[in-house]
Amino acid sequence: MVGRLVGGGVAGIFLSFVVSAPVLAAAPGNDDISNATAVTSLPFTDSLDTTEATTAADDPNCAGNGHTVWYTFTPTDDQTLLADTFGSDYDTTLSVYTGSPGSLTQIECSDDTGGSLQSAVLFEAESGTTYF
Repeated sequence: MVGRLVGGGVAGIFLSFVVSAPVLAAAPGNDDISNATAVTSLPFTDSLDTTEATTAADDPNCAGNGHTVWYTFTPTDDQTLLADTFGSDYDTTLSVYTGSPGSLTQIECSDDTGGSLQSAVLFEAESGTTYF
């Protein structure tokens, strides 16, 4: 997964899932929400092979319930955040939640933005609220 989260007026997360030929590899470290990667500063970028990502029984549904990887972000100021998976070479979904694992509230859900197979979400993030 390639990711970028930018802070300030309008912020952005750029998430792009990397798909490769099937190999015997372990699931990514942030495959389960309990091991979500913390985004601690903006901008944020990550590159991650999600080939072996799985779906947990308690993963929420956003345009289907596919394989997931998880990130968390808790802003220190109110701000507008933009996240997208543009640059991915396969069909993606992207969602934003608040709450706690097993009891999440969906804030945004996107599948196939702007005629592409990639996704984007734009949302108002409140200071001190953790977003998954």
